[in-house]
Amino acid sequence: MVYAACIEADTRQRTAELKTMYGWRWQKAGKRIRDSEINLEQKKWIEGVMLSSMTVKVGMTRSELLNVFTTEGGISTASQRIYVHRECPYIKVDVKFAAASPMQELPTDKIVEISRPYLDGSVTD
Repeated sequence: MVYAACIEADTRQRTAELKTMYGWRWQKAGKRIRDSEINLEQKKWIEGVMLSSMTVKVGMTRSELLNVFTTEGGISTASQRIYVHRECPYIKVDVKFAAASPMQELPTDKIVEISRPYLDGSVTD
């Protein structure tokens, strides 16, 4: 009896592995669709988000940055802050500014350094 249960569990696991290996998934309606069809839409979306992330360049202002990104919680200064993408809060950039005021973030502050976009979890205050 125990042996039969082990074989049944092993068979279920192998079946799931084969489905994954060959790229088939089941929708709730019971139709089969290929992983590549699902991933193509996801790929296009993330590609668009990443491309828009890379439009922000050194020399742009804080207000131009805020068209694509928004502020994230956590510790920051007028000259350095982490920003999250407006469409996906897990895509972030670290930005350094030539701040006109050490105590206040101004829309006219110029970007002097910006990291490549990266993935990270959310931070809230």
